[in-house]
Amino acid sequence: MNGIVLVIFIFLLAVVIRVSKIISLIQDLKSAQLRIRQLNFLLEGKNKQMTLLTNLFLQASTPQPKESRINQLLDDISQILQWKMSAFWEFNEKGQFLEFKYHRGLSSEYLLAMENLLHNKIPVGGFGSGRSISTKQPVVVNNWLKDPQLKGVEFLSQAGNIHSFAAFPVATNAKTYGTLHLYAPQINEFKLNEVQLFTTVANSLAVILENDDKKAVV
Repeated sequence: MNGIVLVIFIFLLAVVIRVSKIISLIQDLKSAQLRIRQLNFLLEGKNKQMTLLTNLFLQASTPQPKESRINQLLDDISQILQWKMSAFWEFNEKGQFLEFKYHRGLSSEYLLAMENLLHNKIPVGGFGSGRSISTKQPVVVNNWLKDPQLKGVEFLSQAGNIHSFAAFPVATNAKTYGTLHLYAPQINEFKLNEVQLFTTVANSLAVILENDDKKAVV
């Protein structure tokens, strides 16, 4: 009897070990599938970014009015990257302010609040756009409600459902054209990858606009 019990015990132990190995294998397989999905997501994102930059440079071969160039870029950002909210603030060199002229996906409540508060103009050094122009560096705000520079205008965040945004200067050594703005309804939306991408886009747009100016003079 003891021998039979021992055999049964050994058999059950072998089954438990085998089942444990199978469960471990299944978990490893699920983990691998998750990593594959993450990799595919990253690759898809990189492909969209490359498509955006490729379109920008292909369009650069033909001179266009500044308005057409900017509108096309904002459309591409919306359609290719699926980035819903964007804008371009145009720099007025004589008045030393930025004017809110081009935008995509921003709510009517936000646009009305901007017009009432700022008359669609921001001085150099003010808010995100103005700081970006004065420093010639990207300004990233990953939590609007906690940014000390935006204290007192929290209602704009609520009006536009905007909780993070970034402003990228569109400027060459010779001329400043404005700032490219991206907005997001989530906090902490702008990580290193997004900052690098839109810095490249803004710098490329500046060079293209400068080339358009040169061709218009010739």
